[in-house]
Amino acid sequence: MYAFLFIAAVSYLLGSIPFGYLLVRIFRGEDVRQSGSGNIGATNVSRKSPLLGVLTLLLDALKGTAAVVLSYKLADRMVAIPTYEQLALAALFAVLGHMFPVWLRFRGGKGVATGLGSFVVIAPESGADSSWCLYGGRSRLPLRFSGINRCGCSISFYGVVHRPVSCSSARAGYDLVRFPAHHP
Repeated sequence: MYAFLFIAAVSYLLGSIPFGYLLVRIFRGEDVRQSGSGNIGATNVSRKSPLLGVLTLLLDALKGTAAVVLSYKLADRMVAIPTYEQLALAALFAVLGHMFPVWLRFRGGKGVATGLGSFVVIAPESGADSSWCLYGGRSRLPLRFSGINRCGCSISFYGVVHRPVSCSSARAGYDLVRFPAHHP
């Protein structure tokens, strides 16, 4: 039980590092939240500086990856066998940390890069799933339905590759948590 709480707390804190905000503040002397969509993600940062946008994308993905890898290492020391539930918990809290960082009064990004970085570690095929489903959802459906489409794609895709139900459920949960962030 303590292992789960510790993993959740560490993952949230890793996810809450506002790389987009910090990069724009350091290199441009501006607050990225005052322009564009008002959040700290790579898309909004790229409106200020394309190079900083790419760097933000990479760092946000890496913090999701780091949260899952660190949770695996911590769980390996705290419990006998790390499980998909522990990895999925780390992914979820890293994304929540990015979306609601305590340092910025709970106004963060949308969690796309952090989620991708997290789920690529848990299930490498999820990168292909994300790209295909997100593109398919946006090209055929109105934008507001793309999150729901991804959720359905995640569940069906994981069923095909025989991932555990916990991993599929975590991915669908991630899509549902992230869905309102795209739609005010």
